[in-house]
Amino acid sequence: MYNLERIKKECLWDYNFIPSELENIAKNGSAYEKRSLFAKILEHSSDALNDLNIFDENDKKNLLGSFKLNHYNESYLSKKYNILRHFILGENVEIRELKWRI
Repeated sequence: MYNLERIKKECLWDYNFIPSELENIAKNGSAYEKRSLFAKILEHSSDALNDLNIFDENDKKNLLGSFKLNHYNESYLSKKYNILRHFILGENVEIRELKWRI
């Protein structure tokens, strides 16, 4: 389950949103607003897998499917991004750091 206070504290510390505004953006916002909120949660949330549940399932899958890592934070976010693709999109993504070693 998503946590609006965590999202606000960890992802949107530089904005002045009230929790109901975040839910409204996730449910009824423009495509740009949804992409912006999605990116902030993916990049900053300590529990992105649960916090992304603020979006409905189709929006979440579409936003993740079209999300592009930028070169600035690619190395930092690539493992988190691949884990989310595995759990949300059901993709078989290889994550070298989490691979069993014999």
